[in-house]
Amino acid sequence: MHHVQIDNLHCGGCIARVTRALQQLDEHASVDINRESGRARIETTTSLASVCEQLGKSGYPARPV
Repeated sequence: MHHVQIDNLHCGGCIARVTRALQQLDEHASVDINRESGRARIETTTSLASVCEQLGKSGYPARPV
């Protein structure tokens, strides 16, 4: 499980795009995002580095917390 801070989350559409981007890496990923704080809990077998890279490529820079 990874915990990250995600930038540029403004609406439900942003959360949907982040979820889709992560599920491209791992179709079984579980993503729980708090839009207000920008923090996310991600359950995946994908490495933290890959998660942050994928989110950055999708326009949502992320860093571990």
